[in-house]
Amino acid sequence: IIDEASQVSIAQAFPALMRAKKVLILGDKKQFSNVKASQARSETNREYLNGLEASFKACISSETSKLVKLGKFNIKTSILDFFEFITNYNTQLMKHFRGYKEIIGYSNKHFYKDSLQVMKIRGKSIEDVIKFSYVQPHPEQFVSSELLGNGETIQNANISEINFIILRLKEFKDSGMDVSVGIITPHTNQQKLIIEMISKLPEKDYYFEKLNLKIMTFDTCQGEERDVIFYSMVATKESDRLWGVFIKDLNSVDVEVDGKIKAQRLNVGFSRSKECVHFVLSKPLEDFSGAVGEALRYYWHTKQEALKEPLPDAVDVNSPMEKQVLNWLVQTDFWK
Repeated sequence: IIDEASQVSIAQAFPALMRAKKVLILGDKKQFSNVKASQARSETNREYLNGLEASFKACISSETSKLVKLGKFNIKTSILDFFEFITNYNTQLMKHFRGYKEIIGYSNKHFYKDSLQVMKIRGKSIEDVIKFSYVQPHPEQFVSSELLGNGETIQNANISEINFIILRLKEFKDSGMDVSVGIITPHTNQQKLIIEMISKLPEKDYYFEKLNLKIMTFDTCQGEERDVIFYSMVATKESDRLWGVFIKDLNSVDVEVDGKIKAQRLNVGFSRSKECVHFVLSKPLEDFSGAVGEALRYYWHTKQEALKEPLPDAVDVNSPMEKQVLNWLVQTDFWK
């Protein structure tokens, strides 16, 4: 059984496949492929493929039409792509159980063509599900000597956003909230700084153990899920390097450099939450450009639209099925 198969190359999986009587492959093409395999040397890869082709022609068939599938032995091919051509049974899982429709809505619309059916019923106000908080960025993002042993400016970091998130974590602890928490940020420097600052707190053990806190980048969060996800977007009016992380236009995946992985970051990163997404921003929403700006504004618009919907407790309390029917109704094209 191979899970997250989009991240597993055929080379990695082949030893297991040679020993298998039955194989189950689970994965999502819209999520990350294997990064190491995608960076494999093209020359070496070509040598292997040429050798494979020569052997195939000598031992099996020289007919060109039979060589089509041979390309799937490319080392950069995921095992998910490889099995598309030889599967005995293939199905798409449509039901989504992790988060509410407002949380998964962005991915559902832009990556899955509204094919997902969301099963989780939102029994609370949308105000508790999608949150936006704005902080005043420090003019130089200066890191004190007490923190890291030196006084220097760190690029792609935002201390104001970290301080805000730490205050929220303390509120969770003080109120005894039983939730799991994740922090996702676009930049590795911000991830490292968050880990560094939280690790120096006396409450750090509570956060990592009781809240199951994990601090991730958009590149390292695949396969993870938490009740509450904070998004520290780092960018300010003076410094915004999100263009290097996210795709400019989702319609230009095949045109932009690294367009596929830049688009996948949006899908993977914005689909990790189960209960609440909390965006921590250091500049106005309208100042974010590219596809990530559109994503953030999508969530803002979704929140405004959700305020118009009736909550499940508005239906007959003696008829539990009405909550489910209402959940289905608000996902229809008719309602939208």
